[in-house]
Amino acid sequence: MAGIAARPCTWELFLLILTWRMEIFGMGVQGAFAMDLGTAFVTVAVAGLAVWARRGSLALLPPDKPLRSAARWLPGVMRLAAGALIAIVSLMVLV
Repeated sequence: MAGIAARPCTWELFLLILTWRMEIFGMGVQGAFAMDLGTAFVTVAVAGLAVWARRGSLALLPPDKPLRSAARWLPGVMRLAAGALIAIVSLMVLV
């Protein structure tokens, strides 16, 4: 997951080009690296909090078997619904 966040974005390329033209390219590399670390840290923290919240919410459920099994498939259904909503909105914008 951290590898996904550690990729050059538009602002990093802008920073590198700007510092290269100002002849302080080393500072630009350090700045781009700091931006990558910040993005990676936030991405990993949000993913970790999401997993922690999901496990915690499942632990709070009563041991009643039907409710627990419904809670296991509900996140997948919510993901499918969100994807369908995005697809519908995209098609509406396209049309």
